[in-house]
Amino acid sequence: QKIDSETTQYLIGVMDDTYINSVKAATAKEEVLMTFFGTFMAFAIIVLLGNMVIAIWSRNTTARIKQIQRGVKQFSYTGYENTISLEGDDEISELASAIETLRLEIKENEKTKQEMFQNVSHDLKTPISVIQSYAEAILDGTTEVDDAKVIIKQTEKLQGKVRMLLELSKIATLEVKEKLEDISVKDLINQVLSNNKHRLNHIKIQTDLDDSKFYGVREYFYTSIENLVDNATRYAKTKIVITVKNGTLTFYNDGPAIEEKYIKDGFKPYEKGSRGQFGIGMSIVQKTFNKFGYALSVENIDQGVKFTIKPL
Repeated sequence: QKIDSETTQYLIGVMDDTYINSVKAATAKEEVLMTFFGTFMAFAIIVLLGNMVIAIWSRNTTARIKQIQRGVKQFSYTGYENTISLEGDDEISELASAIETLRLEIKENEKTKQEMFQNVSHDLKTPISVIQSYAEAILDGTTEVDDAKVIIKQTEKLQGKVRMLLELSKIATLEVKEKLEDISVKDLINQVLSNNKHRLNHIKIQTDLDDSKFYGVREYFYTSIENLVDNATRYAKTKIVITVKNGTLTFYNDGPAIEEKYIKDGFKPYEKGSRGQFGIGMSIVQKTFNKFGYALSVENIDQGVKFTIKPL
């Protein structure tokens, strides 16, 4: 007798509990096997689809990474002119964006180096030409005593420029090996003013100095403060005001305001200012203070310019 139209099962005629139980057990086993088979197939399909998705994603990711790699390799041939750009908002796009930012910075640095080389060459050419012309006059016997003074003056000027270049190079590659110490800013300023008093007597200098200390190497701070004094002296009309208060050092001079574009580029080495001066000295100042954890800023204020140095 047929007892299940769906599973095609029959009941044997002998009505014995053993046969009935056997048929029920067989049906339950088939159901378990079918459930297991169905689960296995579903799992297999999921794994297959997952592998396909991973393969597509991996191929796409590899292609995008290779695109970045090709772009980076071209830098050496194009001079950083080719752009690195990928669409999207994932980590690889962020990597491409970071590389593009770095490319622009390197390109700008390369441009600055080229301009600096041209400006340095031009700046050194002038005293060399003067020295050469007066030296030729000496050889021709058409010189005067004052001509030798001109040669000495131009030689000193040339030495000063070379010293500044060496200082800039030294700071750029500086690995501080000297022992760092707390240094009295007041003592440094007083020493700089005392050592340069012969060329500061035409300017009124006011000081208001507390006992603040800077942490670093005395030699480097001395050079930086001397450059700040030299810069203030060059532009001041009548006075310079130097203040040290609560760990902040300021230099004020009553000279002309600085144009905004020069405030932006004022600390670039050999950035030529509105009065024909190059910013190598202030670049040394900035790099030195940055090296020891201090920031240098400049701003136009009422009837003058103020430079500020304070901890980062």
